[in-house]
Order: sequence, then C-alpha cells, then structure tokens
Amino acid sequence: MASLYADAASRPGRTVIPSEQGMRGASTDMGNVSHLVPSIHPFIGYNTNNATAHHPEFTRYGTGDGADRAVLDGGLAMAWTALALATDASHRTSLLGRLAGRQTGTTVN
Repeated sequence: MASLYADAASRPGRTVIPSEQGMRGASTDMGNVSHLVPSIHPFIGYNTNNATAHHPEFTRYGTGDGADRAVLDGGLAMAWTALALATDASHRTSLLGRLAGRQTGTTVN
C-alpha cells in the first residue's frame, strides 16, 4: 500500500521521502488500527517556513494555498491508492491475504 501511495503522490509533483528518512516523533493511534486492518499513515507537507507544529505561527501557514494544495494532493493520492487496490487483482489478492492473516493470527507475506 505504501508503494502505491508513493507512486500516486508523485503524480501531482510531490517529492516522496522514504519513511526511514521522513518525519520522526509523531504519535497517533494508527498502530492500533494497523493491527486489525492493513494500513498506511502517510504524511504530506507544505511550506511552514520551519514553524513548529502546534504553535500560532504554524497555524498561519495552515490557512494558505500551499496547505490547501497539500490536502487536495493527499486526498487524490489516497483515492488513486484505493483505486489501484480495488482494480488490480495482484494488489487486491495481496491485501486480502494480509487481512486474512491478521484475522487468524498468522503471518502472510
């Protein structure tokens, strides 16, 4: 799923940074979700002029055209990812196999 998303996110011109080089230190409940269903949790960026998240200066950048473009590009990339999973038999078989393995407690590669 992550590689499909990376391909889709690059279509509108986004530079995809591999997860091992990307953002560190975020906290979500996504780990809990990923134990039940195959999941990805991509991040998509926009220019914040190095403002720190959760501070007023960061908020100012979140209301601009760049932030709006990031939301649209991210949504489009997620939609293209879902379409690839739904329409490509090999991707769909792999995804459903992984889901079945999680439900039965077996590992499926």
